[in-house]
Amino acid sequence: MEPASHNAVLIICLALPIYFVGIILPSFALNGIIVLTFARTKKLHTPSNLLSVHVSIIGLVTLLIYSTVSIPAFALALIKCDYDLVYYKWMAAHVLHFGLYPLNIAAISLSYCLILKYSSSVLSFLYVGVIIFFMWSAAIIGNAPIPFLVPFRKFVSCSRELCLNSTYVCYNFHGAFTPNLFSFQSGIFFLIQDIIFIIIPLILVLVSTTLSYTIFKASIVHPDNSLKIRMILLPIIMTATYLFLIVGQNIINWVPITMDTNNMPRDIIPLLFGLSWDLSSVIYPIIILYFNIPLRKASWNLILSFIGRASNK
Repeated sequence: MEPASHNAVLIICLALPIYFVGIILPSFALNGIIVLTFARTKKLHTPSNLLSVHVSIIGLVTLLIYSTVSIPAFALALIKCDYDLVYYKWMAAHVLHFGLYPLNIAAISLSYCLILKYSSSVLSFLYVGVIIFFMWSAAIIGNAPIPFLVPFRKFVSCSRELCLNSTYVCYNFHGAFTPNLFSFQSGIFFLIQDIIFIIIPLILVLVSTTLSYTIFKASIVHPDNSLKIRMILLPIIMTATYLFLIVGQNIINWVPITMDTNNMPRDIIPLLFGLSWDLSSVIYPIIILYFNIPLRKASWNLILSFIGRASNK
């Protein structure tokens, strides 16, 4: 076994168990209990709750496909230097992990605030379905340029460097992991991606928050200050987290190019930021449970019922 392959095996054997215990299991538990509570509690079957629960559904789908399939396959591909497998798994992971999940979270944050008061009279399940459909479509369209901006031949050369240099960051300026900052194609791609995934959702969230707060404040005779605070904080917190992850991920893309020093391992920063991105699959269900009080109470009651049944056996 080559030294590069030996190092890859060592890193993967250490990282995957930690990743599984620290991220996958908590995310499955939190998102799973949210989806299960929604499915088993009829009074929660409202459009607003469906939109809230949708982010957990996306989280579960992402974990099932990305974490349990792509990560082991990606690790195996690096160890064996299977470039075909690396390429296709990387594209699938990018679309699922960096496109669909955060954009759907943006949809939740802007819509949940607006329909918090009027979910039963204004929004229907059909409208929620339309919102979800268009958000998925926008995410897929936003990731469409990936196969063209990352040609297979250049990705293969990048994968060779990954295997031979014992590093998870490719230093080839035309490789997939460090797109050329001065490339016109890469610049256009990241500009389009930022517009779709950052600017448009941010504008929609701010407009929706302002509009919904104005409507809510004018329509309630005895305003609930706690509820108004929640209406304002939910989209702000979710959007701030979402923007931090997306903007930071784009910035981190250039770290291996701009930092060329032997004193700082260039793999560490992208690795840590990627870890913070994965933690969002744990953070977002916590945010949803905090703001959606009926869903939180029903989830807690469901957990207690499971514990009671287990103790009686």
